[in-house]
Amino acid sequence: MKNLIFSISFILFQLINYSQALPKRNLPITDGTPIKLQNSIYTITPPSGYLYMPQYASFMNNEKETSITVTEHDSSSYYMMVTAILKSDFSKQRMQLIDQEELKDGKGFTFTFLFDVQNIPVERMIYIKGDSKKCVVVNCNYKQVDKIKYLGELKESAFSISE
Repeated sequence: MKNLIFSISFILFQLINYSQALPKRNLPITDGTPIKLQNSIYTITPPSGYLYMPQYASFMNNEKETSITVTEHDSSSYYMMVTAILKSDFSKQRMQLIDQEELKDGKGFTFTFLFDVQNIPVERMIYIKGDSKKCVVVNCNYKQVDKIKYLGELKESAFSISE
């Protein structure tokens, strides 16, 4: 249970400001083709033009101010993760659950949270996929004002995650 609580906390509070944390070095830029994540069984197809940070299993686009991060949870089942999020009270954490959807045909579950970063409303769409033994979580962050512009390509990328 402690692992599950830690996993959920990690997912929800991973608010790294990549633009300030990025080292000044050349990072690979995505071209819209699938990428096998470093030290992982998963492959994802990020949109073109994103910086790939292999050590974080993350992708960031500074111009769009969007990011994608993948986390694996080998000790938490899909069902435990989804249930724990559904039962959580996020008001204490200064975030609001604004949308949730169980995808058809058991393809996963999405949650969308709203929170502020430096007084700017930001949304995080979380896609969870897995089975009774493990799950993978894809976090997609974007400014709420830019949702219409970028959510489609972020979802497409998140839903591309595969073993």
